[in-house]
Amino acid sequence: GNRDLWIYDANGRSQLTTAAADENWLIWSPDGQRVIYNSFEGNKASLVQRPARGDAAATTIIEDGRGKWPVSWSPDGQRILVVTNSDATGNDIWLLPLAGAPRMTSFIDTAASENWAAFSPDGKYVAYSSTEPTGSAEVYVAPVPGDGRMWRISAGGGTQARWRRLNEIVYLSPNRELVAAGLRFSGNDLEVTDLDPLFPIDIPYGAYHGFDVTPDGARILINHVVV
Repeated sequence: GNRDLWIYDANGRSQLTTAAADENWLIWSPDGQRVIYNSFEGNKASLVQRPARGDAAATTIIEDGRGKWPVSWSPDGQRILVVTNSDATGNDIWLLPLAGAPRMTSFIDTAASENWAAFSPDGKYVAYSSTEPTGSAEVYVAPVPGDGRMWRISAGGGTQARWRRLNEIVYLSPNRELVAAGLRFSGNDLEVTDLDPLFPIDIPYGAYHGFDVTPDGARILINHVVV
């Protein structure tokens, strides 16, 4: 009756978690050797780190009563982006260093709903969605650490941004179509050069990632309903 995490590869699948807790969100380290996932049990919400394969013990990074979802691991392996949820401010985005004392610091924490954060390939920027200031979810990019600058990437709505390369972001439009946004960095500014609709996808769950992009940008993995 609880959710567990599985790993699929060319040889089949293996079950990663077997505890009584509910785990439903996982990210991979840049080298593919470790994973971090969330764990909910009773009134406790934790982030757990462990090797992606083998029987080595899992380590709890942080634990409290606030719901949290790991969403992106920095290219240098030093920190992750975490989305939290609260009644006061809805979804917010935090930075969590993986060395030293586990203490999350705010990246985007407003009354609007911020979600779907992803580090750029060089770790200097974060793509994310926010309902501020338009009231509907749009894709934005902001530098790390945040300095007040933010650039709107999507047009007419967008979520689930993933970097295909430093100068391209792929996101999901409100009509469930993948859109590629070309980017140009110039000094301290960022310009969207074009928006190229790719193809529609039929994802089964709107609240979960409907797709992901391989690190080399050559392939897109899609969670698609097959009728």
